[in-house]
Amino acid sequence: MRLKYIPKLIREALKGYRQKWKKISYPEVGFKTPARIYRSWSPKVFAEGDESLDEESPQHIWQEWRVVHWTKVVVLNPTVQDEEKEDVEFTVGFTNKFGDTEIATGISRRVNEALFAMRMGPDDCYYFITSKEEGVELGLEIDHYTREDEINEHITLY
Repeated sequence: MRLKYIPKLIREALKGYRQKWKKISYPEVGFKTPARIYRSWSPKVFAEGDESLDEESPQHIWQEWRVVHWTKVVVLNPTVQDEEKEDVEFTVGFTNKFGDTEIATGISRRVNEALFAMRMGPDDCYYFITSKEEGVELGLEIDHYTREDEINEHITLY
């Protein structure tokens, strides 16, 4: 559905929440193909969904509307084995409960930018990071869970 057909009040509520995701295949261990854009992958980390969201409520009717109600966030800490590669650029991805894997488009960070946060919906999922640079041993750890209004101002929320 195009945004111009959504009432103005809802459009205003959605500003800043439009994240685009691209479906991909998360590689198996040892998977290497030169044709792949993303060449380095972190292991997946399990994140618990927000059980307070009712699956019958309106936030589950339409994806862009749902994220407005997602206030639980998981704060993630990207890592890299080689300290000299801390400026490597990565993007974040997730795998949902159905096994669908997607990466964020338009968002990239560097490992040395430290913590970042992702909103959590009602379902558990797995997060990972991936880089276009080959031979980088990426890692990802859950630092903590919090609410969107309690997040530290130095932590970027996606």
